[in-house]
Amino acid sequence: MTLAVFGLLAIGCTDTEESIKTDTSSGNQSQSGSEPSVAVRVTATQLFADYEANEVSADEKDKGKAVLVSGTIENIGKDLLDTLYVTLKTDNPIIGVQCACSDEHRS
Repeated sequence: MTLAVFGLLAIGCTDTEESIKTDTSSGNQSQSGSEPSVAVRVTATQLFADYEANEVSADEKDKGKAVLVSGTIENIGKDLLDTLYVTLKTDNPIIGVQCACSDEHRS
C-alpha cells in the first residue's frame, strides 16, 4: 500500500495545464497575475496521513481538483527519466510527498 500511496501522491502533484507561479518578493502566488483557483489546501503531512488512512477516500476527495500542498522541502532531484521532483517532509521518516515538475517549470 505504501508504494501505491507514493505513486498516487507523485501523480497528483504533477503540473496541470494551469501554471501557478510564485512571486518570491511578496511570498504570494499568482496565476497570470491573479490568485490561483485552488480547491484544496493541505499540508504534505496531512495529505500523506489521508492517503495512509484510506487511499480510496483520499483519492475521491482530491482527484481532479487543484491541490495546493505546503510543507518543508526534504529533497530536490531527478528521476531515471530526468524528471525534476521535489519531496516534502511528512511524519513518516522514510516516505515524503513527491511532486514532479514539468519541463516548463524546471527553473
